[in-house]
Amino acid sequence: PGENPLSLAVQRAAQLHGLLLMASDHGASSLEPVDLEQGTWESLLSLAAWLAHETQVLSELAMLQGQALQTD
Repeated sequence: PGENPLSLAVQRAAQLHGLLLMASDHGASSLEPVDLEQGTWESLLSLAAWLAHETQVLSELAMLQGQALQTD
């Protein structure tokens, strides 16, 4: 309740940012980002892609919602 596409997009963007920072920090601890299993990296990338897509969709919904409010 009280959630709108823009606030959800902001949440997803923050989650994506945190995930990428964590992956970057973990990968930076060695010369190669292979200290995690391949399946784990694939899962992290899959989650990042999903968060990026959801952020994009929610941002577009927020934009359309804003345009609809302007025409009313």
